[in-house]
Amino acid sequence: MATVGAPATRTALVRRARRMGRILGETYPDAHCELDFENPLQLLVATILSAQCTDARVNMVTPQVFAAYPTAADLAGADDVAAGLERATAITADVSTEAGNAALVGAARDALGSIDLFFCNAGVGTGRGVIETPEDDWELAFAVNVHAHRWAAKYLLPDWLERGEGYFCSTASAAGLLMQIGSGPYTLTKRAAVAFAEYMAVTYGDAGVRVTCLCPQGVNTAMLHAGDDAVSGSNVVKAAGVVLEPADVAVEVADAIEAERFFVLPHPEVADYMTLKATDPERWLGGMRKLQRRTIGA
Repeated sequence: MATVGAPATRTALVRRARRMGRILGETYPDAHCELDFENPLQLLVATILSAQCTDARVNMVTPQVFAAYPTAADLAGADDVAAGLERATAITADVSTEAGNAALVGAARDALGSIDLFFCNAGVGTGRGVIETPEDDWELAFAVNVHAHRWAAKYLLPDWLERGEGYFCSTASAAGLLMQIGSGPYTLTKRAAVAFAEYMAVTYGDAGVRVTCLCPQGVNTAMLHAGDDAVSGSNVVKAAGVVLEPADVAVEVADAIEAERFFVLPHPEVADYMTLKATDPERWLGGMRKLQRRTIGA
C-alpha cells in the first residue's frame, strides 16, 4: 500500500529543480532552443505559436510580431479593443499556417455562432529584390498574404454553401493591381490575393457567396511606417499619393460591402493607373521605372 508523504517544502523543491537542471546540463551539454528570442516574453509567445506549426515557421513570423508588439501590454491590445466593442471577442491565431486558420474559424464560430462575414486583413510587407530576398521571406509572404485567404476559405465555404450565403472580404493592395516598387514578394503575393478574390467571386457567386477586395495605396498603419524593416518600397507608396487614415478606409469598405461591390479603391487614381496599364502598358512600365528612379534611386 502506497503512502503519501507531506508536501515538499519550497526549499526541497528548489533543490530538486537545481539538481534536475544540473543533470540535464551534464546529459545535454550542447542543447539549445530552436526558437529565436531575446527575453522571456518573446520565448513565451514563440512557444505558444510553436504548438500550431514548426519552429522554423515561428522564427519567420516572430521578428515582425516582436517589433510591432514589444511588451506584454502591447500584446494585450486585441483584448482591450474587443472589451470596448459590443459582442466582440479577441482570438489569438497564427494565420501563417493552415492549423492556425482552422483554429481561428472554429474559435469564432464557438464564440459568435455562424460566420456571416470574414475579413482577411492580416498581411506582411517583407522582402526586396529577387536576388536579395531570402527564401524564408518569400515563404512568409505567401503564407500570410495568400495562403491565409485560401485556408480561411477552405473552412468557411462548407457552411456558406450549405446556407446559401456568406461574405468574404479580402485586403489586397493597389500593389496587387499594379505592383510594389522595391518588393518582389509583396508584388507577387498581393497580385495573387486579388486573383484569389476574383476566383472566389466567380466560382461561388451563384451559390450566394459575395466577395469584396480592398486595394488601397498608402494607409497610415504600422506596415507603412516600418521602413527598411518591412517593404523597402514603403517610401514609394508615400510618394505616390495621399496617405489615408484607417478609419476613412473602413467607411469605404463598409459601404462597398453594403452595396456588394467587388473592388474598393480608396485612392480613385488607381483606377486610372489600371486603365493606362491595360491600354498602354509600355507607357505605364516607363512611368513606373521613372517613379522607381525618383524614390529609391534604382
